[in-house]
Amino acid sequence: MLDEKICIEYDGIEHGIFDDLVEAGVPENHIELPYMTELKRA
Repeated sequence: MLDEKICIEYDGIEHGIFDDLVEAGVPENHIELPYMTELKRA
């Protein structure tokens, strides 16, 4: 966790952990995806 948010630095799960967390009740704005920002820069 980073600043009371879940920080996913790498997601190697086929369907992605983001959807699992949202389905479990974690608000989308409490999930950080820094690796997605890095991919967009490339």
